Amino acid sequence: MLRKKSLLALLLSLCMVVGILPATVFAAGQYVPENPRWSGYGNQVMWDKPANASGSTYLEYEAQLVLNGQVLQTESVEIDRWVFFDSKNITQSKDAYTLKVRARQIYLTGDPDGSYTVWKRDAWGDWAIGGNTGGGEGPTPPHEHSFGGWKNNGTQHWKECSCGEISEKSPHNFGEWELIYYDVNTKYDVCERRCLTCGYEQIDQYREHQHYYTDDWSSGSTTHWKVCYYCKEVNQDTVADHTFGDWTITKEPTTTETGSRERTCSICKYTQEETIP
Repeated sequence: MLRKKSLLALLLSLCMVVGILPATVFAAGQYVPENPRWSGYGNQVMWDKPANASGSTYLEYEAQLVLNGQVLQTESVEIDRWVFFDSKNITQSKDAYTLKVRARQIYLTGDPDGSYTVWKRDAWGDWAIGGNTGGGEGPTPPHEHSFGGWKNNGTQHWKECSCGEISEKSPHNFGEWELIYYDVNTKYDVCERRCLTCGYEQIDQYREHQHYYTDDWSSGSTTHWKVCYYCKEVNQDTVADHTFGDWTITKEPTTTETGSRERTCSICKYTQEETIP
């Protein structure tokens, strides 16, 4: 009789323990996704797996795009944790929208990474809220502008926020023209210059050719001159007779062989040679 009473007391104790356990342990649909957010890739929304879901727990998710309390689009996905919303439903800055995601456990047979069949679905859990958590039911948080890098066209540059606000708009601040190459067909210089602020490149294919004379001399037997490095035109102002120094004997003549001597122009370094009888 004592053993029966002890067993009855044990069963009553177990019932009391079960009765005080949190209901969420046994309730279906107890999984709540975490951190719904825009991924930054197009109109993709993503979220994290519920913290209490194990690696062998497979979930179905339902995501909603909400603006001012109105559901604009609902998408469902199994196992994956992302969806894409249609561009036609996103007409304002993404900060204006509320993102809602909920989850429920699914039971399947087959390969979760390939072909599988769902044979049971639990009830949906609570919604996780992301994006503009006001959801149109309260004041929308003020938008903070975030201006990215420079944008430009042929005449000016500016910075632009994702909401369309323009900042720092001004004309280009170009540096000096720099020669890219000389076009032998058109006889013009092809040049470029860059905006010192945004880096925009402007190219002019028909700039009047500017001669560039190097320190190198060209020479003939009697005169020397300089030519343009690009178009090879002779600079007539540099054409002049050689300025020779004294003769230097390079080989003494003999009774059987002739000798030789040379002298060098002090300007262009042209060397003239002669035979000594």
